[in-house]
Amino acid sequence: DKLFDVMQKLKKESDFTFDYKNYSGLGVFVEEVNGIRQGNGKYWFYYVNGEEADVGVSNYSVKGDDIISWKLK
Repeated sequence: DKLFDVMQKLKKESDFTFDYKNYSGLGVFVEEVNGIRQGNGKYWFYYVNGEEADVGVSNYSVKGDDIISWKLK
């Protein structure tokens, strides 16, 4: 599954929440995680196993042992 699909499932099945905007040609950009909205020059970035991701959430294929974390920076 793509990370975005996994996040959609989590949103339905748990307390995890997020908001996003889909940009044509670019994909999904996460704008809010668990009620904390990006802004003031800070944006949400996600990390896979401690490394900043180099593709968007709509393009990353999650592997079974991946640890995904989010940082506002």
